[in-house]
Amino acid sequence: MSLSSLLRLSPLGALYLVFAVVRSRVELQWDEGRYLQFASNLLQGGYAGEETLFLWNGPGYPLVLAVIVGLQLPLVVAKAVNAILLFFAIAYFHATLRLYLAPARALFFGYVTGIYLLLHGSLIEFLMSEPLSVFLVCASTFHFIQFMQASRFSWMHFGATAMALGYLALTKVFFGWVILACLLLALVPAVLRCPRAMRISVVTLAALIFCLPYLTYTHKLTGKLFYWGNSGGVLLYCMSLTEDYLLGDWLNFDAVRAHPEFFQKQHAIFVGLAELNYVERDAWFKNAALENIRERPLKYFRNWRANINRMVFGYPQSRYPGADPALTTGNRSLIYACVFFLWAVCAIPFSLRWKKVPAEIQATGVFLLIALAGTSLLSAIPRQIFPLIPLLLLTSIYALEKLIEVEWVSDPVSDFDVDVAAHSGSGRRGRERF
Repeated sequence: MSLSSLLRLSPLGALYLVFAVVRSRVELQWDEGRYLQFASNLLQGGYAGEETLFLWNGPGYPLVLAVIVGLQLPLVVAKAVNAILLFFAIAYFHATLRLYLAPARALFFGYVTGIYLLLHGSLIEFLMSEPLSVFLVCASTFHFIQFMQASRFSWMHFGATAMALGYLALTKVFFGWVILACLLLALVPAVLRCPRAMRISVVTLAALIFCLPYLTYTHKLTGKLFYWGNSGGVLLYCMSLTEDYLLGDWLNFDAVRAHPEFFQKQHAIFVGLAELNYVERDAWFKNAALENIRERPLKYFRNWRANINRMVFGYPQSRYPGADPALTTGNRSLIYACVFFLWAVCAIPFSLRWKKVPAEIQATGVFLLIALAGTSLLSAIPRQIFPLIPLLLLTSIYALEKLIEVEWVSDPVSDFDVDVAAHSGSGRRGRERF
Protein backbone atom coordinates (compact mmCIF):
# COMPACT_ATOMS: atom_id res chain seq x y z
CA MET A 1 0.00 0.00 0.00
CA SER A 2 2.04 2.92 -1.34
CA LEU A 3 1.76 6.64 -0.61
CA SER A 4 0.83 7.31 -4.24
CA SER A 5 -2.12 4.90 -3.95
CA LEU A 6 -3.32 6.65 -0.80
CA LEU A 7 -3.14 10.00 -2.58
CA ARG A 8 -5.15 8.68 -5.53
CA LEU A 9 -7.83 7.44 -3.13
CA SER A 10 -7.74 10.52 -0.88
CA PRO A 11 -11.00 12.02 -2.29
CA LEU A 12 -12.80 9.00 -0.89
CA GLY A 13 -11.26 9.58 2.53
CA ALA A 14 -12.30 13.23 2.48
CA LEU A 15 -15.82 12.25 1.46
CA TYR A 16 -16.02 9.70 4.29
CA LEU A 17 -14.87 12.26 6.86
CA VAL A 18 -17.36 14.89 5.71
CA PHE A 19 -20.15 12.32 5.71
CA ALA A 20 -19.33 11.06 9.20
CA VAL A 21 -18.97 14.52 10.78
CA VAL A 22 -21.87 16.27 9.06
CA ARG A 23 -24.34 13.45 9.78
CA SER A 24 -23.14 12.88 13.34
CA ARG A 25 -25.84 13.00 16.01
CA VAL A 26 -25.58 13.68 19.72
CA GLU A 27 -28.21 11.19 20.91
CA LEU A 28 -27.22 7.54 21.09
CA GLN A 29 -28.96 5.06 18.80
CA TRP A 30 -28.90 1.36 17.94
CA ASP A 31 -25.92 -0.38 19.59
CA GLU A 32 -24.00 2.79 20.47
CA GLY A 33 -24.86 2.80 24.15
CA ARG A 34 -23.80 -0.83 24.57
CA TYR A 35 -20.42 -0.28 22.92
CA LEU A 36 -19.80 2.80 25.09
CA GLN A 37 -20.72 0.82 28.20
CA PHE A 38 -18.23 -1.90 27.27
CA ALA A 39 -15.59 0.79 26.66
CA SER A 40 -16.32 2.24 30.11
CA ASN A 41 -16.02 -1.24 31.63
CA LEU A 42 -12.60 -1.66 30.04
CA LEU A 43 -11.43 1.65 31.50
CA GLN A 44 -12.52 0.39 34.92
CA GLY A 45 -10.51 -2.81 34.55
CA GLY A 46 -13.24 -5.24 33.51
CA TYR A 47 -15.46 -6.08 30.59
CA ALA A 48 -18.58 -8.10 31.44
CA GLY A 49 -20.51 -7.49 34.65
CA GLU A 50 -19.70 -10.20 37.19
CA GLU A 51 -23.38 -10.61 38.05
CA THR A 52 -24.93 -10.38 34.58
CA LEU A 53 -22.02 -12.00 32.65
CA PHE A 54 -23.07 -9.82 29.71
CA LEU A 55 -20.79 -10.75 26.76
CA TRP A 56 -22.96 -9.64 23.88
CA ASN A 57 -20.06 -8.28 21.80
CA GLY A 58 -16.37 -8.94 21.58
CA PRO A 59 -13.93 -6.35 22.97
CA GLY A 60 -12.43 -5.32 19.61
CA TYR A 61 -14.42 -2.15 18.95
CA PRO A 62 -14.86 -1.16 22.63
CA LEU A 63 -11.04 -1.13 22.90
CA VAL A 64 -10.96 1.53 20.15
CA LEU A 65 -13.69 3.54 21.89
CA ALA A 66 -11.95 3.18 25.25
CA VAL A 67 -9.03 5.26 23.98
CA ILE A 68 -11.36 8.05 22.87
CA VAL A 69 -13.51 7.89 26.01
CA GLY A 70 -10.45 7.73 28.25
CA LEU A 71 -9.02 10.87 26.65
CA GLN A 72 -12.45 12.53 27.06
CA LEU A 73 -12.63 13.38 23.38
CA PRO A 74 -16.00 14.20 21.79
CA LEU A 75 -17.76 11.24 20.25
CA VAL A 76 -17.58 12.83 16.80
CA VAL A 77 -13.89 11.90 16.93
CA ALA A 78 -14.90 8.22 17.14
CA LYS A 79 -17.07 8.67 14.06
CA ALA A 80 -14.17 10.32 12.25
CA VAL A 81 -12.09 7.27 13.21
CA ASN A 82 -14.76 5.09 11.59
CA ALA A 83 -14.36 7.10 8.38
CA ILE A 84 -10.57 6.74 8.52
CA LEU A 85 -10.84 2.99 9.10
CA LEU A 86 -13.15 2.63 6.10
CA PHE A 87 -10.76 4.66 3.96
CA PHE A 88 -7.82 2.44 4.86
CA ALA A 89 -10.02 -0.60 4.20
CA ILE A 90 -10.48 0.66 0.63
CA ALA A 91 -6.76 1.37 0.40
CA TYR A 92 -6.04 -2.25 1.37
CA PHE A 93 -8.70 -3.46 -1.08
CA HIS A 94 -7.12 -1.41 -3.86
CA ALA A 95 -3.67 -2.78 -2.97
CA THR A 96 -5.08 -6.31 -3.21
CA LEU A 97 -6.54 -5.62 -6.65
CA ARG A 98 -3.16 -4.27 -7.77
CA LEU A 99 -1.76 -7.77 -7.28
CA TYR A 100 -3.95 -9.03 -10.14
CA LEU A 101 -5.10 -6.07 -12.23
CA ALA A 102 -3.59 -3.20 -14.16
CA PRO A 103 -3.25 -0.03 -12.05
CA ALA A 104 -6.04 1.88 -13.83
CA ARG A 105 -8.55 -0.95 -13.48
CA ALA A 106 -7.60 -1.54 -9.85
CA LEU A 107 -8.16 2.15 -9.11
CA PHE A 108 -11.51 2.09 -10.91
CA PHE A 109 -12.77 -0.89 -8.95
CA GLY A 110 -11.41 0.63 -5.75
CA TYR A 111 -13.51 3.74 -6.25
CA VAL A 112 -16.57 1.69 -7.20
CA THR A 113 -16.23 -0.33 -4.01
CA GLY A 114 -15.62 2.76 -1.91
CA ILE A 115 -18.72 4.52 -3.23
CA TYR A 116 -20.79 1.35 -2.81
CA LEU A 117 -19.77 1.09 0.84
CA LEU A 118 -20.75 4.72 1.32
CA LEU A 119 -24.33 3.75 0.45
CA HIS A 120 -24.24 2.01 3.84
CA GLY A 121 -23.16 5.33 5.33
CA SER A 122 -25.17 4.92 8.51
CA LEU A 123 -22.43 2.53 9.59
CA ILE A 124 -19.95 5.44 9.53
CA GLU A 125 -22.03 8.08 11.25
CA PHE A 126 -22.84 5.85 14.23
CA LEU A 127 -20.61 4.19 16.81
CA MET A 128 -20.76 0.79 15.15
CA SER A 129 -18.13 -1.92 14.70
CA GLU A 130 -18.67 -2.47 10.95
CA PRO A 131 -16.01 -0.01 9.65
CA LEU A 132 -13.41 -1.64 11.89
CA SER A 133 -14.56 -5.08 10.74
CA VAL A 134 -14.30 -4.13 7.06
CA PHE A 135 -10.82 -2.73 7.66
CA LEU A 136 -9.71 -5.96 9.34
CA VAL A 137 -11.20 -8.10 6.55
CA CYS A 138 -9.40 -6.07 3.87
CA ALA A 139 -6.12 -5.95 5.80
CA SER A 140 -6.13 -9.69 6.55
CA THR A 141 -6.99 -10.48 2.91
CA PHE A 142 -4.12 -8.41 1.52
CA HIS A 143 -1.51 -9.79 3.91
CA PHE A 144 -2.85 -13.34 3.54
CA ILE A 145 -2.51 -13.20 -0.25
CA GLN A 146 1.02 -11.81 0.09
CA PHE A 147 1.82 -14.51 2.63
CA MET A 148 0.56 -17.26 0.30
CA GLN A 149 2.32 -15.84 -2.77
CA ALA A 150 5.72 -15.42 -1.11
CA SER A 151 8.31 -17.95 -2.24
CA ARG A 152 9.70 -18.05 1.31
CA PHE A 153 7.87 -17.91 4.61
CA SER A 154 7.19 -14.20 5.23
CA TRP A 155 7.07 -13.47 8.93
CA MET A 156 5.80 -9.93 8.31
CA HIS A 157 2.75 -11.00 6.29
CA PHE A 158 2.22 -14.01 8.57
CA GLY A 159 2.10 -11.82 11.66
CA ALA A 160 -0.07 -9.15 10.02
CA THR A 161 -2.55 -11.76 8.78
CA ALA A 162 -2.78 -13.51 12.15
CA MET A 163 -3.25 -10.27 14.08
CA ALA A 164 -5.86 -8.89 11.65
CA LEU A 165 -7.82 -12.16 11.63
CA GLY A 166 -7.56 -12.49 15.41
CA TYR A 167 -8.71 -8.93 16.02
CA LEU A 168 -11.56 -9.52 13.55
CA ALA A 169 -12.71 -12.41 15.74
CA LEU A 170 -12.50 -10.16 18.81
CA THR A 171 -14.59 -7.55 16.99
CA LYS A 172 -17.18 -9.89 15.46
CA VAL A 173 -16.97 -13.07 17.55
CA PHE A 174 -18.77 -15.06 14.84
CA PHE A 175 -15.53 -14.98 12.85
CA GLY A 176 -13.82 -16.96 15.60
CA TRP A 177 -15.88 -19.95 14.48
CA VAL A 178 -15.17 -19.19 10.81
CA ILE A 179 -11.43 -19.17 11.48
CA LEU A 180 -11.71 -22.44 13.41
CA ALA A 181 -13.61 -24.05 10.52
CA CYS A 182 -10.91 -22.93 8.07
CA LEU A 183 -8.24 -24.40 10.34
CA LEU A 184 -10.03 -27.75 10.54
CA LEU A 185 -10.51 -27.87 6.76
CA ALA A 186 -6.82 -27.21 6.16
CA LEU A 187 -5.54 -29.72 8.72
CA VAL A 188 -5.87 -32.89 6.64
CA PRO A 189 -4.02 -31.61 3.54
CA ALA A 190 -1.54 -29.91 5.89
CA VAL A 191 -0.79 -33.26 7.55
CA LEU A 192 -0.24 -34.65 4.05
CA ARG A 193 2.38 -31.90 3.65
CA CYS A 194 0.53 -29.69 1.19
CA PRO A 195 2.58 -26.45 1.41
CA ARG A 196 -0.37 -24.11 0.90
CA ALA A 197 -2.55 -25.94 3.41
CA MET A 198 0.31 -25.83 5.91
CA ARG A 199 0.49 -22.05 5.58
CA ILE A 200 -3.28 -21.72 6.01
CA SER A 201 -3.13 -23.94 9.09
CA VAL A 202 -0.37 -22.02 10.83
CA VAL A 203 -1.87 -18.59 10.16
CA THR A 204 -5.38 -19.53 11.29
CA LEU A 205 -3.95 -21.25 14.38
CA ALA A 206 -1.92 -18.12 15.14
CA ALA A 207 -5.08 -16.00 14.78
CA LEU A 208 -6.84 -18.14 17.38
CA ILE A 209 -3.81 -17.97 19.67
CA PHE A 210 -4.01 -14.17 19.37
CA CYS A 211 -7.49 -14.43 20.92
CA LEU A 212 -6.34 -16.58 23.87
CA PRO A 213 -6.28 -13.74 26.44
CA TYR A 214 -9.96 -13.01 25.75
CA LEU A 215 -10.92 -16.71 25.68
CA THR A 216 -9.02 -17.22 28.94
CA TYR A 217 -10.99 -14.34 30.45
CA THR A 218 -14.35 -15.77 29.31
CA HIS A 219 -13.37 -19.22 30.61
CA LYS A 220 -12.51 -17.78 34.01
CA LEU A 221 -15.80 -15.85 34.02
CA THR A 222 -18.13 -18.58 32.75
CA GLY A 223 -16.28 -21.86 33.27
CA LYS A 224 -16.78 -22.67 29.57
CA LEU A 225 -14.05 -23.39 27.04
CA PHE A 226 -13.86 -21.49 23.74
CA TYR A 227 -16.67 -19.19 24.86
CA TRP A 228 -16.87 -16.14 22.56
CA GLY A 229 -20.11 -14.49 23.69
CA ASN A 230 -23.74 -14.98 24.61
CA SER A 231 -25.64 -13.42 21.72
CA GLY A 232 -25.60 -16.51 19.49
CA GLY A 233 -28.20 -18.46 21.46
CA VAL A 234 -30.96 -15.88 21.09
CA LEU A 235 -30.17 -15.44 17.37
CA LEU A 236 -30.59 -19.17 16.84
CA TYR A 237 -33.74 -19.10 18.98
CA CYS A 238 -35.30 -16.34 16.85
CA MET A 239 -34.56 -18.41 13.76
CA SER A 240 -36.26 -21.46 15.26
CA LEU A 241 -39.53 -19.87 16.46
CA THR A 242 -42.49 -21.91 15.32
CA GLU A 243 -45.22 -19.24 15.25
CA ASP A 244 -46.45 -18.85 11.69
CA TYR A 245 -46.39 -15.04 11.79
CA LEU A 246 -42.66 -15.06 12.66
CA LEU A 247 -40.13 -15.43 9.84
CA GLY A 248 -36.89 -16.04 11.73
CA ASP A 249 -35.86 -12.40 12.00
CA TRP A 250 -34.88 -10.68 15.24
CA LEU A 251 -37.77 -10.64 17.70
CA ASN A 252 -38.24 -7.19 19.19
CA PHE A 253 -38.13 -7.82 22.95
CA ASP A 254 -39.60 -4.40 23.71
CA ALA A 255 -42.61 -5.32 21.59
CA VAL A 256 -42.94 -8.62 23.46
CA ARG A 257 -42.97 -6.80 26.79
CA ALA A 258 -45.36 -4.10 25.55
CA HIS A 259 -47.90 -6.50 23.98
CA PRO A 260 -48.25 -9.52 26.31
CA GLU A 261 -51.75 -10.22 24.95
CA PHE A 262 -50.27 -10.84 21.49
CA PHE A 263 -47.03 -12.60 22.52
CA GLN A 264 -48.51 -14.79 25.21
CA LYS A 265 -46.00 -17.64 24.91
CA GLN A 266 -42.90 -15.50 24.35
CA HIS A 267 -43.88 -12.99 27.02
CA ALA A 268 -44.08 -15.75 29.63
CA ILE A 269 -40.69 -17.09 28.52
CA PHE A 270 -38.94 -13.72 28.76
CA VAL A 271 -40.45 -13.03 32.16
CA GLY A 272 -39.10 -16.37 33.38
CA LEU A 273 -35.63 -15.71 31.94
CA ALA A 274 -35.31 -12.33 33.60
CA GLU A 275 -33.82 -13.89 36.75
CA LEU A 276 -31.04 -15.70 34.85
CA ASN A 277 -27.67 -14.24 33.91
CA TYR A 278 -26.74 -13.99 30.25
CA VAL A 279 -24.68 -17.19 30.16
CA GLU A 280 -27.63 -19.15 31.57
CA ARG A 281 -30.01 -17.44 29.14
CA ASP A 282 -27.71 -18.26 26.24
CA ALA A 283 -27.69 -21.95 27.21
CA TRP A 284 -31.49 -21.96 27.60
CA PHE A 285 -32.00 -20.29 24.20
CA LYS A 286 -29.74 -22.83 22.47
CA ASN A 287 -31.52 -25.80 24.02
CA ALA A 288 -34.95 -24.32 23.24
CA ALA A 289 -33.90 -23.58 19.66
CA LEU A 290 -32.76 -27.16 19.07
CA GLU A 291 -36.03 -28.42 20.52
CA ASN A 292 -38.01 -26.11 18.19
CA ILE A 293 -36.02 -27.34 15.19
CA ARG A 294 -36.65 -30.97 16.09
CA GLU A 295 -40.34 -30.22 16.60
CA ARG A 296 -40.89 -28.33 13.33
CA PRO A 297 -37.91 -28.76 10.98
CA LEU A 298 -39.86 -27.53 7.95
CA LYS A 299 -40.67 -24.28 9.76
CA TYR A 300 -36.97 -23.78 10.46
CA PHE A 301 -36.26 -24.44 6.79
CA ARG A 302 -38.81 -21.77 5.80
CA ASN A 303 -37.25 -19.37 8.29
CA TRP A 304 -33.80 -20.18 6.88
CA ARG A 305 -35.01 -19.49 3.34
CA ALA A 306 -36.46 -16.15 4.49
CA ASN A 307 -33.18 -15.44 6.29
CA ILE A 308 -31.22 -15.80 3.05
CA ASN A 309 -33.58 -13.30 1.46
CA ARG A 310 -32.92 -10.91 4.35
CA MET A 311 -29.17 -11.28 3.93
CA VAL A 312 -29.50 -10.29 0.26
CA PHE A 313 -32.49 -7.94 0.19
CA GLY A 314 -33.02 -6.91 3.81
CA TYR A 315 -36.51 -8.37 3.49
CA PRO A 316 -38.90 -10.03 4.54
CA GLN A 317 -39.42 -9.01 8.14
CA SER A 318 -42.12 -10.29 10.47
CA ARG A 319 -45.10 -8.02 11.01
CA TYR A 320 -46.46 -7.78 14.53
CA PRO A 321 -47.46 -5.04 17.01
CA GLY A 322 -44.42 -2.95 17.82
CA ALA A 323 -42.25 -4.18 14.91
CA ASP A 324 -39.80 -1.61 13.61
CA PRO A 325 -41.47 -0.15 10.47
CA ALA A 326 -38.07 0.66 8.97
CA LEU A 327 -37.33 -3.06 8.81
CA THR A 328 -40.56 -4.10 7.10
CA THR A 329 -40.51 -1.91 3.99
CA GLY A 330 -37.69 -3.53 2.01
CA ASN A 331 -36.83 -0.08 0.63
CA ARG A 332 -33.07 -0.76 0.72
CA SER A 333 -33.22 -4.04 -1.14
CA LEU A 334 -31.51 -2.82 -4.33
CA ILE A 335 -28.48 -1.55 -2.41
CA TYR A 336 -27.99 -4.88 -0.71
CA ALA A 337 -28.87 -7.13 -3.64
CA CYS A 338 -26.72 -5.79 -6.48
CA VAL A 339 -23.41 -7.11 -5.08
CA PHE A 340 -24.98 -10.52 -4.45
CA PHE A 341 -26.35 -10.62 -8.00
CA LEU A 342 -22.89 -9.88 -9.41
CA TRP A 343 -21.33 -12.50 -7.14
CA ALA A 344 -23.90 -15.15 -8.11
CA VAL A 345 -23.22 -14.56 -11.81
CA CYS A 346 -19.44 -14.66 -11.32
CA ALA A 347 -19.67 -17.78 -9.15
CA ILE A 348 -20.39 -19.80 -12.31
CA PRO A 349 -17.01 -19.26 -14.04
CA PHE A 350 -15.35 -19.26 -10.62
CA SER A 351 -16.54 -22.81 -9.96
CA LEU A 352 -16.17 -24.09 -13.53
CA ARG A 353 -12.55 -22.92 -13.77
CA TRP A 354 -11.68 -23.63 -10.15
CA LYS A 355 -8.34 -25.27 -10.99
CA LYS A 356 -7.16 -22.10 -12.71
CA VAL A 357 -7.88 -19.98 -9.65
CA PRO A 358 -4.78 -19.28 -7.49
CA ALA A 359 -4.72 -21.03 -4.12
CA GLU A 360 -4.94 -17.78 -2.17
CA ILE A 361 -8.12 -16.72 -4.03
CA GLN A 362 -9.54 -20.23 -3.56
CA ALA A 363 -8.91 -19.97 0.19
CA THR A 364 -10.50 -16.51 0.28
CA GLY A 365 -13.55 -17.91 -1.52
CA VAL A 366 -13.83 -20.79 0.96
CA PHE A 367 -13.58 -18.37 3.89
CA LEU A 368 -16.37 -16.29 2.32
CA LEU A 369 -18.61 -19.32 1.76
CA ILE A 370 -18.16 -20.55 5.33
CA ALA A 371 -18.98 -17.09 6.68
CA LEU A 372 -22.09 -16.76 4.50
CA ALA A 373 -23.29 -20.28 5.32
CA GLY A 374 -22.78 -19.77 9.04
CA THR A 375 -24.53 -16.40 8.98
CA SER A 376 -27.54 -17.91 7.21
CA LEU A 377 -28.15 -20.29 10.13
CA LEU A 378 -28.71 -17.45 12.61
CA SER A 379 -31.16 -14.56 12.46
CA ALA A 380 -29.42 -12.10 10.14
CA ILE A 381 -29.76 -8.64 8.64
CA PRO A 382 -27.73 -7.08 5.79
CA ARG A 383 -25.61 -5.15 8.30
CA GLN A 384 -24.03 -8.46 9.30
CA ILE A 385 -22.96 -9.00 5.68
CA PHE A 386 -21.28 -5.59 5.47
CA PRO A 387 -17.79 -6.87 6.46
CA LEU A 388 -18.00 -9.52 3.73
CA ILE A 389 -18.75 -7.08 0.87
CA PRO A 390 -15.03 -6.66 -0.03
CA LEU A 391 -14.67 -10.45 -0.34
CA LEU A 392 -17.82 -10.68 -2.47
CA LEU A 393 -16.44 -8.00 -4.77
CA LEU A 394 -12.87 -9.34 -4.80
CA THR A 395 -13.92 -12.81 -5.95
CA SER A 396 -16.37 -11.31 -8.45
CA ILE A 397 -13.80 -8.91 -9.92
CA TYR A 398 -11.23 -11.68 -10.18
CA ALA A 399 -13.73 -13.84 -12.09
CA LEU A 400 -14.63 -10.95 -14.42
CA GLU A 401 -11.02 -10.09 -15.13
CA LYS A 402 -9.33 -13.47 -15.21
CA LEU A 403 -11.87 -16.24 -15.76
CA ILE A 404 -14.35 -14.91 -18.33
CA GLU A 405 -13.41 -14.86 -22.00
CA VAL A 406 -15.72 -13.40 -24.64
CA GLU A 407 -15.35 -14.10 -28.34
CA TRP A 408 -16.52 -11.26 -30.52
CA VAL A 409 -16.97 -10.49 -34.22
CA SER A 410 -17.17 -6.83 -35.10
CA ASP A 411 -19.63 -7.38 -37.98
CA PRO A 412 -20.76 -10.16 -40.31
CA VAL A 413 -17.95 -11.14 -42.67
CA SER A 414 -18.85 -11.57 -46.33
CA ASP A 415 -16.93 -13.60 -48.90
CA PHE A 416 -15.58 -10.33 -50.34
CA ASP A 417 -14.33 -9.25 -46.89
CA VAL A 418 -12.58 -12.58 -46.41
CA ASP A 419 -10.92 -12.31 -49.78
CA VAL A 420 -9.71 -8.78 -49.08
CA ALA A 421 -8.50 -9.81 -45.65
CA ALA A 422 -6.60 -12.75 -47.13
CA HIS A 423 -4.75 -10.46 -49.55
CA SER A 424 -4.14 -7.66 -47.07
CA GLY A 425 -2.89 -9.96 -44.32
CA SER A 426 -5.38 -8.55 -41.80
CA GLY A 427 -8.62 -9.82 -40.40
CA ARG A 428 -11.47 -8.43 -38.35
CA ARG A 429 -12.10 -11.34 -36.07
CA GLY A 430 -10.65 -11.43 -32.62
CA ARG A 431 -10.89 -12.55 -29.04
CA GLU A 432 -11.11 -10.19 -26.14
CA ARG A 433 -10.46 -11.03 -22.51
CA PHE A 434 -12.33 -9.10 -19.87
